[in-house]
Parts: sequence; C-alpha cells; structure tokens
Amino acid sequence: PVSNTTLRLWVPRGPGRMEIWAWMLVEKRASEEWKRRSRQVSVLTFSPTGIFEQDDTENFLHITAATRGWLAQRRKLAFVYRAGLELSPVTDFVGPGRVYPTKYCEATARAFYRQWLDYMTKEG
Repeated sequence: PVSNTTLRLWVPRGPGRMEIWAWMLVEKRASEEWKRRSRQVSVLTFSPTGIFEQDDTENFLHITAATRGWLAQRRKLAFVYRAGLELSPVTDFVGPGRVYPTKYCEATARAFYRQWLDYMTKEG
C-alpha cells in the first residue's frame, strides 16, 4: 500500500465556472520509489483522469443542475451549513488557514461561500 495526500484550492471564476488547483504531497525524505508510487496512486485516483475525480465531477454537475430545477425552485430549498459552528479551530496548527478538530464540520464550505460572495460582489 502507498499513501498519497492531495491539497486542493477551488477558486470560483464566475457563475457556473470554477478553477481547481491541485497538488500531490509526499514526504520530503521518502524514497524515490515511494515518491514514484505515490504519484502513480495520486494520478490513478484523485486527478482529472483518476477513477474518483470523474465520478465526483459528474455528481457536482448534476447537483448544480438539480438546484436550478423545478423541485428546488418550487420548494424554495434552503441550504444549511451549520455543522461545526460550535467548534473552535485548533490553536497549535502552524500552516495557513484554520484547522478544526474533526472532519465533520462545514467550516470549509462556509469559507468557500464567503470567498465566492466576495468574488461575485467585487467591482471591476
């Protein structure tokens, strides 16, 4: 088994447009063989040609279409991003941004939509 870690930056570029930056991370001191195999696993799984990304991309397209559809418009669906509101970020994280003590938290979604709103309401 070979592990791989990816880091993603999703940048809204306008209505219906998204730019995604992705990096694969590997231990600096890992052997060249491990780095090669980790890269291969990353490309085969979480990349534009990977087996997981293709499924996710299709789901995202359908979710976006469904939010514009008849049912969503008629029912006035409200999206609630409240999971983890009571949580505080960990204080010993030295990297950029905020890290929370659980993966069951919608802080990332809230930050994404705050940034999206900022981009969409900017002048010029």
